Amino acid sequence: RQLLEDNRARHTSDAKRYREIYGFDLEDTSIYDLVLETDAQTPQALAERILARVRELFPEEAAR
Repeated sequence: RQLLEDNRARHTSDAKRYREIYGFDLEDTSIYDLVLETDAQTPQALAERILARVRELFPEEAAR
């Protein structure tokens, strides 16, 4: 439990620092091509999702 609380506090501190210094919102994931929730995923499933997204973004390269 303490570890989760420490992790949340660190994330809050990091988010504040990034917002103040860089003007970047850590909660805004719209800038990313792919966001993976890894809690209940196998490495194989994650790899498949990554490859599927790469094929979407670069269909010419995937066809090679």
